[in-house]
Amino acid sequence: GLGGGRDPPPVRALVLTRMGRPPPGFNPQGDNGIKLPPEAQRERDMGKALFSQGKWEEAAEAFSRAIVAAPGVHVLVTNRALCNQKLERWGEVERDAREAMSLNSSSVKAHYLLGKALLEGGKHKEAREALLKSLSLSSSPEFKSYRLSIEEALYMSRKCIWVKEQVVNAQLHS
Repeated sequence: GLGGGRDPPPVRALVLTRMGRPPPGFNPQGDNGIKLPPEAQRERDMGKALFSQGKWEEAAEAFSRAIVAAPGVHVLVTNRALCNQKLERWGEVERDAREAMSLNSSSVKAHYLLGKALLEGGKHKEAREALLKSLSLSSSPEFKSYRLSIEEALYMSRKCIWVKEQVVNAQLHS
């Protein structure tokens, strides 16, 4: 290159350098410092325990009760979306992800879950956009483990778009 033989730093390194710190309100423990009413906290704790036991239906119900007890808390909605993802209820995942994004537009998890739901629903270009947004929001080191899942889903969305384009091109030229 022109810069004395050195390659420019990778884009991700530039993003990390510019960002330098986690997004406002981010807490690696996942509670985002939110103080929930006792009933909502109880249901959330129950939901987390059930989720870790693989009891996704019961966990979703617990998170639904927590949402009723504390409406407007995006982490409760994304937790329910994660349960619905495990249950492959993609319409419900999409609905919850969109609701969580309306409550917190910088939620990495909400954008990721929306992308996954759209990908499963065959909306590959829209999925790619949601996943790209999730990836751009996940640049802080605390999201390192989540970034791999985002990148895998993004790869699948791009692959599906490419395959669809190949089919269309083949039909046009036959």
